[in-house]
Amino acid sequence: MAPANVAYTSYMQALSLRGGPLDIMAALLPCSWSYVEIATALRERTDSTHPVFGGWIGYFSKPDVVEMVAEMRRDLDVFMISEATTETRWRDIAQIFATSSRLERGFWQMAYTLEQWPDLFEG
Repeated sequence: MAPANVAYTSYMQALSLRGGPLDIMAALLPCSWSYVEIATALRERTDSTHPVFGGWIGYFSKPDVVEMVAEMRRDLDVFMISEATTETRWRDIAQIFATSSRLERGFWQMAYTLEQWPDLFEG
């Protein structure tokens, strides 16, 4: 696994061990949400038979997947209101969401640049 992948998966694993359902929801949502947003945006511009991206775009832009992610977003909003009852807790969840979003961006960047461990290129 490339460094960005290790960072992202390690963060998710650590969070799932120490956090509760709200923490986990906040950490997982950026991935699902970004996949739907990207696939939906690409659906009109990419050939659905593309050998690499066609299936991925087709799946993540399907109406039932788009609706599932919309429901996840609504569930997180409802859970935030009922569970994040202090300003500190609200900030903590916002930080989890932001960190996961940054790691998701790093994951996409890793794929785009074909990131590898630096020592794989030595000698």
